[in-house]
Amino acid sequence: FRRVLFRSEVERSLQEEMRRPVQEGPHIQEVFPPAEALLARARQAADGAPGPDGWAGGEVEHWCLGIWETYLQLLHRWASRGKWPRSWQHMRQVHIRKDDNVYAGDAVPAKAMRPISVQSILVRIVGSAFVSQPEVREWVKSQVPTCCHGALAGRDVATAWSDLAEAIEQK
Repeated sequence: FRRVLFRSEVERSLQEEMRRPVQEGPHIQEVFPPAEALLARARQAADGAPGPDGWAGGEVEHWCLGIWETYLQLLHRWASRGKWPRSWQHMRQVHIRKDDNVYAGDAVPAKAMRPISVQSILVRIVGSAFVSQPEVREWVKSQVPTCCHGALAGRDVATAWSDLAEAIEQK
């Protein structure tokens, strides 16, 4: 079984998907994680690399609950204003070699490098805690077409194979 996809068919499918109305999600302030969740995520990020703001996971893992409660107040204030710290728009990028080959003149071609972008550790902690909220997970799952698999609970490689097997049996 092999299905050939034509560009026009793919474009039409994507256009249909883009016209699908987006459901209103939970209001961001209603699903902010509690300070305890931020503290727990900070402890999980203990080996997190520093971002452009200079804070590393090994530093913020030692912040007490009171600091995270204050930070949560700031998050609510920023959300109510609809304005976020400018530093959240910045990333630090490093490049790691993909191989151990020796190149002429010590110049490594771009195709032999793997770029890694690192945001602020605080953005990563808040983002991780935010998307772990059940309301957010359900909303995201409701927005992703059923044909998409990966990065969502219940939509992994096994479900992709199951969908393929079902399509084959129907042919």
